[in-house]
Amino acid sequence: MTRKPARLIGFTVLLLACARSSSTPGHFAPQQEGSLSRCAFGAAHAPIVPVMITLSSDIRQATLNFQDALTSLGYRLEPTVPAVWHTVPRDSWPAAAELAPYQSYPYPVTAVELVLTMKDDSAAVIGFVRALCLSGPRAPDSIVRIAQTYEAHSIVVALSRHP
Repeated sequence: MTRKPARLIGFTVLLLACARSSSTPGHFAPQQEGSLSRCAFGAAHAPIVPVMITLSSDIRQATLNFQDALTSLGYRLEPTVPAVWHTVPRDSWPAAAELAPYQSYPYPVTAVELVLTMKDDSAAVIGFVRALCLSGPRAPDSIVRIAQTYEAHSIVVALSRHP
């Protein structure tokens, strides 16, 4: 039996201001991990950036490749229930040339939560990128949104490349 590679059916990275903000109690809070035990410049209160993508692969195949896609982006995953992924908060800028103008500012610390589910006969990924900490007193307000949007876009691209 030959496997057909997953094909990107459609994706949307919504850049809408959502009602839920990073100050809402939930799974994500700075962890007791090194510099993440508290935010040096205070907690971020930015809206989350949703992530949504539908792949043509079935849920079983998507589950097999999902973790590879996230780890290829440098995320470390926290143990959780099946089909739900929480990342360990990221506290440094990803190595990307397009982020070079912003890397002089401290990274605002972000975390990702994604759920893998079924949508018709395809696998769907729904989740969000949340900013946990502010970037610093000299950083423009847009730095937090830039970090979140870049991460959301990177996730969509990586998942579309992993069948």
